[in-house]
Amino acid sequence: MDTDSKHLKKTLINPAPFKEGRRRTRVVVMEDNPLTAWAIDQALAPYFDLTHRSNLVEAEKELVRDPNCLIVVGSPLADDHPDEVIRFADTAPARVVALVSDPNNLQPTGSIRVLEKPFDLARLTGALIESMAKRIDAKPAGTHSTPERQNPPSRSSARLRPLEVRLRERFEQEICPVCVHRTADGSCTAPRRFDRIECPVFEWARNIATLVQTIDSPRLEDYIERIQSIICPECMQAPGGRCEARDRLDCPVDLYLGLIVPIIEDELQRELSN
Repeated sequence: MDTDSKHLKKTLINPAPFKEGRRRTRVVVMEDNPLTAWAIDQALAPYFDLTHRSNLVEAEKELVRDPNCLIVVGSPLADDHPDEVIRFADTAPARVVALVSDPNNLQPTGSIRVLEKPFDLARLTGALIESMAKRIDAKPAGTHSTPERQNPPSRSSARLRPLEVRLRERFEQEICPVCVHRTADGSCTAPRRFDRIECPVFEWARNIATLVQTIDSPRLEDYIERIQSIICPECMQAPGGRCEARDRLDCPVDLYLGLIVPIIEDELQRELSN
C-alpha cells in the first residue's frame, strides 16, 4: 500500500478495547511491506489477535491449529500468485481477504474478499468483521464437497444462529412499531440500496452485533462512529463519506441505534450467561 502519514492518520480510528470475557478472533497476516504491515497491525489490534506469517503453507498450518481464524493475504502473494491464493481461499471459505495492487489479477469470489491498494484501513476492518458474521454459514475450513447434511453445525454456529433469530424478533417487536418508515398497513418504506430487499436494520443486524462486541463504551457516539466507519461504506454511503439517507435523518440504523445497541447487548449477555 503506497500510503503516507496523512492517510494513516485519516484511516486509523481511535479504538475502544475489546470487551472482557469474549474470545478474540485471530487474524493471520501475510504482508511483506513493513509500513503496510504496521498500519494493518494498528487498525486490527483493537479487534483481533494478530499473527504474521510469510507464506500460504504457514497460514495453512495456522488454519489447522485454529479453524476459526481469518486470513489477510497481502503483497507479494496476492499480486504474484493469485491462483494459489484462490485455491487456498477455497479451503477456508469466507475467511480470506486479499490486498491487491491490480484488481484484474484477482477477482472476488464467495470465498475471498478483494481490496485494491491503497485501501482504507477501516474497510479492511469491516471486511474482516463481515467475514466473522458470514462464517457461521460457511463450511468448516478444510472441507470441500461433503454434503451439508453430513456436517452437523458447530457449537459456535448453533450458538450464533439463534442470536440472529432473537435479534430479528426483538427488532420486529420493539423497533418496527415505532419506526417512522412503518406504514399503516405494516409495510416498510425505509431507504435501502437498489439491489437490497431488507430494511438496513435487518440486513446489517448480524454485522452490527459482531461490531458491538468490539466496543466497550457508555457513549452512543462511539458506536455511531464505528458503524459509520466500517458498516456504512458497505451500505449506501458514498465514497466521500456522505450518505443521503443519513443526511436527511432518514437512515433507520442511525435513527434507532439507541434501541438497536441495548437489544444486541441484552441478547449477547443472555448468550454469555447460558
